[in-house]
Amino acid sequence: MKLIFWPLFVPTYPSKEVNPLSRQILNVVWASFLKKRAEYRRYWFDFTVGLIIKFVFFLGTLYASPIQTGKEATVKLFGFSLWYLSAHLISKLGNTVIEEAYLGTAEQVLSTKTAPWKILIGVVIAEITLSSMWVTLFFICAALMIGFSEILSGIASMITEIVVFGGVSLIGMTGIGVFILGLSLRLKQVGAVTEVLLYYLLIFSGFFLSSNALPTAFHILNCFSPLSWAVQGVNEGWPVFFPALGISLFWLAMGSFVLKQQWHWAKKNGKIGSYV
Repeated sequence: MKLIFWPLFVPTYPSKEVNPLSRQILNVVWASFLKKRAEYRRYWFDFTVGLIIKFVFFLGTLYASPIQTGKEATVKLFGFSLWYLSAHLISKLGNTVIEEAYLGTAEQVLSTKTAPWKILIGVVIAEITLSSMWVTLFFICAALMIGFSEILSGIASMITEIVVFGGVSLIGMTGIGVFILGLSLRLKQVGAVTEVLLYYLLIFSGFFLSSNALPTAFHILNCFSPLSWAVQGVNEGWPVFFPALGISLFWLAMGSFVLKQQWHWAKKNGKIGSYV
């Protein structure tokens, strides 16, 4: 029978100069790459259709409202790129336990010498790295449609804000992913909740539709959205840095707390390797 999936952990052995912590995390990253490559080869049509759907939404972010300057185009491109990275990261974290349990490899993963938190870090690094390749493709397409000079001028005018607020937002979105991961240990099927959350973030975070057009209820919800704070950051600058950082740290702490509690519950009740 042809091997389709690789387990999450594959025992590769980098040079001994690498410290044990880095070596184990690199092993997880490499194993994730191998697994993703196998999934791409087996389900290439599904991934292609999914990419086309994302590209349609990407075009929507560019043309939802008239683009007057390169800065406006950059904000839309930044917001969508950050959403794309976050969507893949949250989906991966939220479904990783279910996937391993369904494939029957959950116990195999947990029986390795790699601690679960190291596996988690490796998965996050691998997913962000892989998704960044598709973000680059979106960037090239946007530059071809709008003009490289316009896009580059917009990026140059806010490069510091893009790097800082993008990084802060990814911390918060990782926390949300960890929060959903914790819920998946008890509730198992959390895919529907994840989809609703991701498409809410796509439409109402402020880069797809102007925040001025949103009712008050959405403004309240966006107070808890790391992605919304990132968009505000590149638009308004440093006055919103500490609120953005606070929300991201809140989600990281909340996610860690929920994951720890549900992990102990799942171990106690023998539910870690179950997908139902």
